[in-house]
Amino acid sequence: MQAELTEVFLDSKTYFQNVDGVQVDGAFAHQAAMDTLEALPPGCDRRQKQCLLIPDENGRPMAVVDLIQHYPRRGIAFLGLLLIRESAQKKGRGRALSAWVEAFAKEKLGCHTIRLSVVDSNPVQGFWEKLGYQATGEAKPHEGEKIKSQKRLMEKRIPWPALDETLQYLNSDLAQKDLLTDPYWPKWDGPWWRMLLLHEMGFSELIPKPVVRTMVERLNNHYLRIFPIHSGDLPAGTDPVLGTLCHCAVGNIFQVLHSCGVDVDSEIPWLRPWFFKYQMPDGGLNCDNDAYLKPDLPSSMVGTIACLEAVLKCTPRAYTEEEILFLDRGAKFLIDRKISLGSSSPNNAEEKEDEQDWKKIGFPRFYFYDILRGFRFLEDWSKKMGRPLPTEAFLEDAGRMDRRLRRRSYEGNRTRVHENGEWVRKDARLFPLLEEVSAVGISSPYL
Repeated sequence: MQAELTEVFLDSKTYFQNVDGVQVDGAFAHQAAMDTLEALPPGCDRRQKQCLLIPDENGRPMAVVDLIQHYPRRGIAFLGLLLIRESAQKKGRGRALSAWVEAFAKEKLGCHTIRLSVVDSNPVQGFWEKLGYQATGEAKPHEGEKIKSQKRLMEKRIPWPALDETLQYLNSDLAQKDLLTDPYWPKWDGPWWRMLLLHEMGFSELIPKPVVRTMVERLNNHYLRIFPIHSGDLPAGTDPVLGTLCHCAVGNIFQVLHSCGVDVDSEIPWLRPWFFKYQMPDGGLNCDNDAYLKPDLPSSMVGTIACLEAVLKCTPRAYTEEEILFLDRGAKFLIDRKISLGSSSPNNAEEKEDEQDWKKIGFPRFYFYDILRGFRFLEDWSKKMGRPLPTEAFLEDAGRMDRRLRRRSYEGNRTRVHENGEWVRKDARLFPLLEEVSAVGISSPYL
């Protein structure tokens, strides 16, 4: 690729005159190609970099695109370079290539915004403005080979009707009304699920603040603050479905609110202790209330994973001894189950039937489990806690899995819908963004 990149740079004399103040020759173009291939912002992983050579209709190198995924933060693709060789310009290719970059950043990199910088000495800001880019007001020094200038930052939200629909809904009076009716139901198109999807996509910063604040208020005022196990745990008049939370719900909403900037431990102080209180002897949890009354206390993968993730990812300080014990026991639970085995207990026989589905990756996960989700937790636990991962084959196999979606975990579910003052059972409802990012067969950029 270096040779082809050098060829493009040799035919880009005006660009390098503007940004570096030099006349391009073979040596300069060769070094510039090497520098472009190696350039990486501080703190970025090389896997975030996409340096792409774009051919023309005859297969000849025509342009170069250099993108950094999730920089300077998740959901943003930084366009370090979009350069079309001079002999191929003035044919509408700049506009066409920029549209291709937007689609690539959205579909392959999982980003909603493109950011770039324009050097003052290179008069192309007008081109980007015509394409919808806007200056952010930020500027940084630019030092070319022989030119010192300023580079101005510009951004553009990638056109995305399905994402816009979800954001408009979450920012609406209807979303506030729906939260007041019930924070959790209905599946899958209520505020809870839309917020969770945006979080799983890495787009938590886009979730409107008013709906976040209402969710915090509803969690504190709508739900029983314990997981009812014994007959006397449920106060009179409390609906056992609508008025209580399960473990996977607690684990997931903790992660969503934390990623939205909420100090969950301060504002909802009863959530974190929940995880430790309901961990079973084998290190797991179970969303089936009756499981805690069974003699063998059968744990559940689905009821466990989100709680483990919440403590591991959402603890902005040193872990306490209680948290370390919780995480280590949870990791042992997953390892003992080889991240893929259902419960051997006859009191949780249903989970054994789910094993085959766990090998099929789906997105979003919501509260569902798959072996890649289990592997990712163990990988993060090992790094953060300094614990060695087992060298067993089941972990190696999980780490090599591709990101192609094999199932829609949420399909076939029923939901509760509030109609005419009553809750009725109906098929679960979808929304455009959920359908778009969960299509079976696509390689998901969010996993």
